[in-house]
Amino acid sequence: MPRVSPSRAGFTLIEIMAVVLIMSFLMAMVLPGLSVTSGAIRRDEAQNLSARLQLARQRAVMTGKPHRVLIDVDRGAYHIEWFVSAFDEAEDEETEPLIDDEWVAPEEIPPSRQEFLSLKPPEEQERAYVPIPNQFGRDHWLHETLYFDGVETYEGWFDEGSVAVVFEGDGTTDPAQIVITDADGFGVTLDVLPLLESVRIRYETEVE
Repeated sequence: MPRVSPSRAGFTLIEIMAVVLIMSFLMAMVLPGLSVTSGAIRRDEAQNLSARLQLARQRAVMTGKPHRVLIDVDRGAYHIEWFVSAFDEAEDEETEPLIDDEWVAPEEIPPSRQEFLSLKPPEEQERAYVPIPNQFGRDHWLHETLYFDGVETYEGWFDEGSVAVVFEGDGTTDPAQIVITDADGFGVTLDVLPLLESVRIRYETEVE
């Protein structure tokens, strides 16, 4: 009676080495792509924040009113605000004369509907920081893979809460550093300079 060989169980050393070699080859192809993608996300978010910082500075100079970029470190969000009164806000909005919800030319407004010019000096309006009246006044969130590691100002290092980078009416500001980091610990630092109309971006790793 012929002898039946037992069924072979498990893998041979050669088969295991072949599987490891294939997995290593696949990882070598995939990981560089993931690294480039992560670097591109950091670059894009850094440029987005830099553009908003420069916009806040430019608007401050144009309007003569302080502006600030308010960074919510915990939520990973930020937006632009300006320091104005309710009167300033209304003056900034483009409005047209309306009577009974219909547009009329200013010279056609009847005297009974016109307001008389007051000779009293204008009362001092209470001012406060409010979001600017466009899309940049709304929150922008960092990409889901990124977070604010912290913000360095003249008051110290903040890694929680809300931090403001303020631009005065002449465009000057106190120096600040904003650090954005991903889950792998790779980050990018934005240096807000006091006088120059630019924000310096420094990457911890090279971004293609």
